[in-house]
Amino acid sequence: MNAAVTTPTSRLAALESGGASIIMAGLEDTIRQLWPTFKSRVDTLEERKRLLLNQLEDLEVELEKARQEFAAIESAAKTLNANLSLDLDTHVEQRPYFSTLYKYGDVPIKQAARLTLAEFPGGLTSHDLFSRLSRRYFEDRLERTSFSPQLSRLKADGEVVSAQRGWVLTEKGREIMAQGRILPYRDEPDREE
Repeated sequence: MNAAVTTPTSRLAALESGGASIIMAGLEDTIRQLWPTFKSRVDTLEERKRLLLNQLEDLEVELEKARQEFAAIESAAKTLNANLSLDLDTHVEQRPYFSTLYKYGDVPIKQAARLTLAEFPGGLTSHDLFSRLSRRYFEDRLERTSFSPQLSRLKADGEVVSAQRGWVLTEKGREIMAQGRILPYRDEPDREE
């Protein structure tokens, strides 16, 4: 009689393969339970992404239109040689427009920066400060490379500080501004230049 003899090694292999199938069955059940939750989450996020991309496209179209409208207004203002001043402080009464001009070079850059910042106690960004003082005191001809070192010197001297909403004039800056040469406004710029 030839009876099949099972060796310890073959028994271990049988146990391992049975154990693996038990583990695989448990893993399959876990995947089946989690699948709908994760699939739903991915689908929801994909839909949100699609909606946000559509909103972004709409916003970009609206922004481009606003930029074009602003460029047209800005071009008209330059054509009319208008000096515009927009007050960044909503809680402060609206300041009058810069209706008069200084002749190019009448005021040093540092003094022009002090005078401009005195008009905007809430602060101005470096870009806005440069634009405003260049327009008012330098007939839009001031170079940024001339302005930036002067702003750095004002900061180093403690006359201005960079605050949350931009550059602001310190008390020391106000005192020095009051001592500086301030010409009276001219009603009309020289047209013979």
